Amino acid sequence: MGNVSWTKAELAILQANITTRSPRQLVALLPGRTESAIRGQCTKLGLLRGYWHLPPHETLPSVSMPDAAYLAGHFDGEGCITMAKRKRGFKLRCSVTATYHPVLEYYQSLFRGSIHPAGDFANKPKWMWVLSGYSATMFFLDTLLPFLREKRPQAQLALDFIRVRIQASHAYPREDIKQLALQCYDALKAAKKAS
Repeated sequence: MGNVSWTKAELAILQANITTRSPRQLVALLPGRTESAIRGQCTKLGLLRGYWHLPPHETLPSVSMPDAAYLAGHFDGEGCITMAKRKRGFKLRCSVTATYHPVLEYYQSLFRGSIHPAGDFANKPKWMWVLSGYSATMFFLDTLLPFLREKRPQAQLALDFIRVRIQASHAYPREDIKQLALQCYDALKAAKKAS
């Protein structure tokens, strides 16, 4: 569409969906608009400047329903959603630990992230796939959420935090954002103990 002005309908779609949709889903909702154009419009409107973690030319592959269901079952058993306290705030991340490296490569091929050695288990090397960054984490959890069982409450808490945190970066004072992160941290800890 190039430099074609945004219509009122397009702006309404963007504002209604910016915190609940991944960049790829927004492109599907706005035919003729690229991810780069949507990002530029968000910046122009003061919406969610930090929403996209990935450079505009990188896209995540689509995930089929059978793959999402399989990975959700695997993540329910082997995965973890954590929020760690850091010197400068909190860091939300999803991780999976396994001795079977190819399954972690599969997570990485679909959702990005990184794989690190994580010690040994029963004389086998153990590995950990780790995903962080709001956009990537939101895409991952949104994809798996319909199929999650055990981790569903934690995933929903994390998604709610990401959406509010993205909006809060432009609407709330820094102290309110810290309080929000602390509430999510406590809620995730409680949900993990309950599961």
